[in-house]
Amino acid sequence: GNHWDNGECKTDAQLAEEACVADGKVWENNACRNKTAAELCTEAGNHWDNGECKTDAQLAEEACLADGKVWENNACRNKTDTELCVEAGNTWDNGECKTDAQLAEEACLADGKVWQDNACRDDNTPIIPNPENPKIGAIGVQTYYNLHGQPLGTQKPTIPGVYIEKRGKYMRKIAVR
Repeated sequence: GNHWDNGECKTDAQLAEEACVADGKVWENNACRNKTAAELCTEAGNHWDNGECKTDAQLAEEACLADGKVWENNACRNKTDTELCVEAGNTWDNGECKTDAQLAEEACLADGKVWQDNACRDDNTPIIPNPENPKIGAIGVQTYYNLHGQPLGTQKPTIPGVYIEKRGKYMRKIAVR
């Protein structure tokens, strides 16, 4: 009840298995079935990963990106300072990473204006923090000093010259004519 095939005696089951495998299928539990996607993937030398067939290069790229690096020309590299800067929402300008506020301040100063409290002012008299009492607000009594730091009082000087005006936490040079 067997078959003579290419010089061998074979059963029906053996012939069925050979025909199944020859069709690129899998013989399992005396039955022929199609190969699964995972089997086809690994048979091709790839990796079955989370329901997808991936090559070595794809897995390497995913690992590279997961490490916060850049995949370029089939190689993993660290991000440049420029890339890190732009990724953080800043601007790379003349070899430096700058925030929008820094760029606005530079533009303000380039226009000959004054940058104070994150705003550009037309007044070209610079205002700097009062180191004596930085917690006092900008509104308050003005105190005047000569350029040697000697207090002159709260009345604006009447003698022509250059003085320091302090109002709260700010001070600036003023000219009396």
